Amino acid sequence: MTNQDILKALIDARLLGEAEAAKLSREAESLKRGVEEIIYSRNIIPQEEVAKVKSAVLKIPYRKIDPNMVKEDVLGLIPGDTARAYQSVPLSRTKDLLVIGMVHPDDPNAQAALKFLAKQEKINLGVYLVTPQDVDLVLKRFSPFSQEIQGALQSLNLKPGEGLTSFQKITRLEEGITKAATDAPIIRIVSSILREAVNLEASDIHIEPQRTRTRVRLRLGGDLEEFISLPAELAQSVIARIKVLSNLKLDETRVPQDGRFRTLIFEKEIDFRVSTFPTPSGEKAALRVLDPSVGLKNLDEIGIVGRNADLLRAGIAKPFGMVLLTGPTGSGKTTTLYALMRILNQEEVNVISLEDPVEYTIDGVNQSQVRPEIGYDFASGLRQILPQDPDTI
Repeated sequence: MTNQDILKALIDARLLGEAEAAKLSREAESLKRGVEEIIYSRNIIPQEEVAKVKSAVLKIPYRKIDPNMVKEDVLGLIPGDTARAYQSVPLSRTKDLLVIGMVHPDDPNAQAALKFLAKQEKINLGVYLVTPQDVDLVLKRFSPFSQEIQGALQSLNLKPGEGLTSFQKITRLEEGITKAATDAPIIRIVSSILREAVNLEASDIHIEPQRTRTRVRLRLGGDLEEFISLPAELAQSVIARIKVLSNLKLDETRVPQDGRFRTLIFEKEIDFRVSTFPTPSGEKAALRVLDPSVGLKNLDEIGIVGRNADLLRAGIAKPFGMVLLTGPTGSGKTTTLYALMRILNQEEVNVISLEDPVEYTIDGVNQSQVRPEIGYDFASGLRQILPQDPDTI
């Protein structure tokens, strides 16, 4: 269904007014996003109501999913990356029929991928239309990351004390540190951690060596939660893999280092900002997860609405004055700044930013990373900006 098809169906069902539909259409075109995606992200209409309207138009039955009723062996019939990319999950299977729940059953790419899987399994397909919320619940309940990590751990054949720092090897100080026979299990472990952090919409990943284990924590909704505990012997191998990804010096473990890397996860380009920090148990690593679909938001999506939004928009429209954003780490300062930059980013103006660091890239904004270590700080950067004919800094 096109954006206009969805809007017309919602208007006919009296779930959306003409004016609101026109506004959504303009915004979807401006942001290059689907109307359905915007409706879901802002909870403008309950997902079930939208699904029921689509069901009537597409002539595909709607079904409410109970995640507890989906068996783990059934879910494994569709690879996790495919399920997330096409928002499709298997619901049940008989000898001749695989029943699938799809958010977009009219998507030709999703249809082609699932038909290919059905041909491999030599089975017929049955399709229900489902909501994104139900698909997410199923995928989170049966996430494959733990099985992947456990399988990688079993293939390592770790020897006691291997890979430990001198601080951790309390009773085996005489043993040297040897490198694992293969990097493949470590690569899989790191990859699984990164993918699941993106899946859970974590803002940060902390990999922390302890005396007897390696603690991995995720920051979810502002709070750190323990995600998984790995053997202590793996800490430095995991950190080394992250340093390789972010082009940091492997042989430098005495001082903190900063880096970043970009990778493709669930068909999305995700940036990771990496910081290492020496501790008595070895280096720890903190990774900031920079997912544009999560971090780049509009003012109403971050809760600035009504009179507050009007005041802020009026303030940034003036050619003078100042808007101050203050607060502790994780309070939303950067997210708010990017929301304002997206408003100011227009075709007819030259927008330049100085950032430390550049977290998200925005098409149309000339973003520059300051580097105080080479003398390029905010003050010198501002002087260099002026000859660049800026309209907005």
